[in-house]
Amino acid sequence: MSKPFAALWNLFCERPGRTAALSVAPVVLASAQGINALVHGTHSPLVAVFVIGMLATAIATTRQSLASFRTESLERDLFEDIP
Repeated sequence: MSKPFAALWNLFCERPGRTAALSVAPVVLASAQGINALVHGTHSPLVAVFVIGMLATAIATTRQSLASFRTESLERDLFEDIP
């Protein structure tokens, strides 16, 4: 597994609730809204904007969570080595 995906997996393992709420839930909401629009025949640009916005939110929050997790992991490793 490559390093970014290993860090993402570690983030999921260490903080499953936060990761699910910030990374998985927006994707699920966007998928549900897109399927709902297709089923009911609504092809509104507003639906597309909502789906794109939720996917952008998921990407941004995942990147931010991953960056802060990496920083906290590095700090934890650094302070464990100091006697």
